[in-house]
Amino acid sequence: MNFRFVSAANQQKFSADPAKYAPQHSGWCGVAASEGTYFAADPKTYTIEHGKLVVFYNGDLGNTLPQWEANPVKMSKNADVHWAADDLSDPA
Repeated sequence: MNFRFVSAANQQKFSADPAKYAPQHSGWCGVAASEGTYFAADPKTYTIEHGKLVVFYNGDLGNTLPQWEANPVKMSKNADVHWAADDLSDPA
């Protein structure tokens, strides 16, 4: 995963604690992760869930952020369960 920074100061903050700033599920769509699959995400479509960045697909097929917002507790739990299990190994 490649990261781009607006400033050297922002890069230093990230480097000091990447887990705090890096998107969950390796930057894949959070809704897709909650369903046990992968889908590209738009970094401009996101939410902060329990202090963690979660990104979502937003394109020709629609915007998945509203699906997440409809039940963020369930979606987050499902995504974390799938991501932690061997049914999702990061293809990147």
